Amino acid sequence: MDKKPELLAPAGSIECFHAAIDAGADAVYLGLVDFSARMRAKNFTVKTLSYLVPYARAKKRKVYVTLNTLVKQSELENLVNILYQLEQIGVDGIIVQDLGIIEICHKNFPRLKLHASTQMSIHNSLGVSEAARMGICRAVLARELTLQEISAIARKSPIELELFVHGALCYSISGMCLASSFLGGNSGNRGRCTQVCRRPFEAKDKKGCFFSPGDLCALAFLEEYRDINISSFKIEGRMKSVDYVSFVVSVYRKAIDNPKSIPGLMEKIAFDLGRKKTSLFVDGIKTDGIIYPYGPSGTGLMLGVVEDSNGAEITIAGNYNPAQGDVIRIQPLSGFEGKNVKVAGVSEKTGGCVALLTDNIACNKGDTVYLTRRALSSGKFYGGNTV
Repeated sequence: MDKKPELLAPAGSIECFHAAIDAGADAVYLGLVDFSARMRAKNFTVKTLSYLVPYARAKKRKVYVTLNTLVKQSELENLVNILYQLEQIGVDGIIVQDLGIIEICHKNFPRLKLHASTQMSIHNSLGVSEAARMGICRAVLARELTLQEISAIARKSPIELELFVHGALCYSISGMCLASSFLGGNSGNRGRCTQVCRRPFEAKDKKGCFFSPGDLCALAFLEEYRDINISSFKIEGRMKSVDYVSFVVSVYRKAIDNPKSIPGLMEKIAFDLGRKKTSLFVDGIKTDGIIYPYGPSGTGLMLGVVEDSNGAEITIAGNYNPAQGDVIRIQPLSGFEGKNVKVAGVSEKTGGCVALLTDNIACNKGDTVYLTRRALSSGKFYGGNTV
């Protein structure tokens, strides 16, 4: 195949939008303050989008907008207003889950190109054919498919196909999880997932993060995807940092442009400040190498654990030390979301360091410390790789 697949990058903020473009993304997907499956991201206003779309177009890049939550009856008027503005701005496509949005667009906003969100759980050729019948021009396939299944679907597909190639995985089928809604009233299908799956659970005499998958990495399969005419390689991460977006996009850009570099990039991508990597079911159905219940469930490079704390000063025991200006997250043993804080200074010691933080932070001995953002000037090395 001569045509290169599109490299599609996430943007949860303006900073991430520019980082994705600068790192070589062909297209960016982002959410608005309403109807986005990542409501906890900074997201974008329609006004901001009206500036970013012409900017991207001048650079020959595309912008897709996620309207991929389920929409309530009382929200339809607001939805119609947003769709009107998106059509006027000229976005390159909208990513949808709710069938009502599809119907509204066909009847009232025919210039909007529709992409079927992975939230629609399209996982076979009949699902793709139905999406095409509904006037959808691209389907984001379910992440639980094998390469053999993807290939079979691609051979029969009348529309473009998009695949997630990197990033966080949901324990449930392609994000159709009700755990957050059941346990806390915050539905993932409404963009409010509280990531229940990342918390520790107890089963008899065992305790671990039994529902927390590693991060998908399909870097080794890009050539196979290209051979079966996958149109777009998608990176997950609208909740991720600028550094993460820039780093991962640049790695996949190199892999697409120069497939011979993939073996070397496989080692590098392990230091993307995400979770431990898995290919999920791409290379076949399996039960191991997907969930690591007794390891850390948070994102970022694990630096170590809290040994002692006193206000803005914490002692970290571990293999890696942060640098001044780095941002770290202290993840409590409870599994609930930790707090990010900037490192003001570091004093190294045997087996770890003493880190002075810019703010006082409440933490306990045994809490896990992650590097979530690197200081631009740190030049630190981790695991033999410049990060």
